[in-house]
Amino acid sequence: MGVVIKSEVNIEMIMKHLVLNLYSNGEYVFESVSNSELRNYIEHNKKWRFGRLIYVDGKRVYNGCIEKDALGQYDAIAKKFFAEHNRSMIG
Repeated sequence: MGVVIKSEVNIEMIMKHLVLNLYSNGEYVFESVSNSELRNYIEHNKKWRFGRLIYVDGKRVYNGCIEKDALGQYDAIAKKFFAEHNRSMIG
């Protein structure tokens, strides 16, 4: 019989998200953001970097200053990015 250790670690707090920030010129930056910081991260970027689109784990969560008619081309860039970047690279 093994020893059972009760863990106080909250999995939701250590989970990481791959966040893509996409600029209107097609350039981008990406980051690994913890689940516990994700909401603050998005709100901060909406306020201070309001021009760029934000994608979290492949899903667009903020349109930035991009016109609706142009969103499809940015979604295609994001789709390619997430297809090329495996979630297992996030630690």
